[in-house]
Amino acid sequence: MRALTSACLVLALATGCDDEGPHPRTPYPLTDPQPQPNAQAAADARVVERLAAATCDREESCGTIGPGAYFETREVCMKSVRGKLGASLGATLCPAGIDLKAVESCLASLEANQCAQPGDAITRAARCPPSDLCMK
Repeated sequence: MRALTSACLVLALATGCDDEGPHPRTPYPLTDPQPQPNAQAAADARVVERLAAATCDREESCGTIGPGAYFETREVCMKSVRGKLGASLGATLCPAGIDLKAVESCLASLEANQCAQPGDAITRAARCPPSDLCMK
């Protein structure tokens, strides 16, 4: 019996422990060959968020956000601008998507815009009509 135990111990030591664990997996490609049905909507939402943030940044720097101002809070500004932009830059009105060069031009225009009137006037004066932001 002792010989059998010794033989098992020698066998275990001779073969060693296979501690390699699972073999590394091949990473998935960065692009999925399957269509992504909500990809355009997600991209549009990110653009709307960028434009809303830039618009409200400008509104804030113009003093039109705060108690007694055009927008009571930044959250009110963001909600208002998101709603207007989201309605005018969705897949229905921009079926080909949003033109990122036009968005960049709009963002630059927002930064350079003068503080004349609060609200929609800032976006209009900044050369950001939604129809110009859609791909043609």
